[in-house]
Parts: sequence; C-alpha cells; structure tokens
Amino acid sequence: MKLSLQEAAALIGKTPRQIRYLIKTGKVSAQKKKGRWVIESTSLPLSEGQRKAAAARGDKVREIVEEVIGPTVKAGQSAKHFSVRDLRAFQRAEPIYRELVSKYGPEEPAAHPDHSV
Repeated sequence: MKLSLQEAAALIGKTPRQIRYLIKTGKVSAQKKKGRWVIESTSLPLSEGQRKAAAARGDKVREIVEEVIGPTVKAGQSAKHFSVRDLRAFQRAEPIYRELVSKYGPEEPAAHPDHSV
C-alpha cells in the first residue's frame, strides 16, 4: 500500500521530518510523485507490535465491510440497494475524513474524493 509522508509518520509514531531523514539515509524507500513523497508501507521499519496492530485494524475494516456488503449476490438474485449514507462503513469513516480535512487541509491527498486507497 502506498502512503503519504504524513500517513507513514502516523503509522510508525514518528514526525514527517523523521520520515524524511529515514528516506534520506536509505532506511525507507520512497519516490516523489508530483512533488510529494510516496512511501511503500512494506518499507517502513515497524516493530512486531505495530505490525500486529495494523493487521488488527485491517481485520476490523474487513469485518465492517463484509457486515455492510453481506454475502455476494449470485446470478439471478437481485442486489440490495442502499443510499451511501445508510452504509455503516461510510458513517464510521465520515468523522475520520472530516478530521483529516480540518487537520491537514483540503490539499491532503486523502481529502480528495477521487483518492484511491
């Protein structure tokens, strides 16, 4: 997964400046795209506890998505139709999104609706 400088810093509990230093010294591999650092999450120096916590967060997100989406629709069955505001995942993510925008501003890549994760 590709991360911004701020996302990488938050993930490992460092400041963006410390992440830049890790990039400069070659301890973290990153590329600049459109003037911003893009860091591959697998190159971050995570402790075993940080790896387990990240995996647990991923499992929780997967659980929520499966709960919201439900079983796969088979051929001949009609799909359920939801408004995006009805989705529990959206309801849980909206406050996080708004906090991101207020904290980092509208220029943060994660604040753009077309940003893919």
